[in-house]
Amino acid sequence: MQAVVSSSRATPRMLLLMERVQQEQLQSAGQQIQFAAAWSRQISQYADQARQQVQQSWRQTQQAHDEMFWQFNDYIKDIERYQTSNGTVQQLPAGYQHAWQGANGTVIMTNNALLNPNENENSTQNWNRIQRVR
Repeated sequence: MQAVVSSSRATPRMLLLMERVQQEQLQSAGQQIQFAAAWSRQISQYADQARQQVQQSWRQTQQAHDEMFWQFNDYIKDIERYQTSNGTVQQLPAGYQHAWQGANGTVIMTNNALLNPNENENSTQNWNRIQRVR
């Protein structure tokens, strides 16, 4: 049997057919590689989107936990946070409805809505109302 196989000669037509089959196999393999690459890119994009969503959810949860922590912390300390006219935040005693800050940094806290330190004729400085940060 080996003698028959080794003695057989390929005809030019047979060589053309073999070459065509080989080219088609290469094209098919190339298409499969392109398909696999496109599929891989799509999976990678979905994974990136899922990762970003998980990170965003985690950040939002952490922000909520941080806010609850700071609120509880302020409650335990019996303080409230106030924002001054220059944008800084100060911790002041809790329980007051109104706060004023003088030019020298002094703070007046009161529950009297009618009190305005600027109307005090003995006052030597300008007072700015400061707002509680919620």
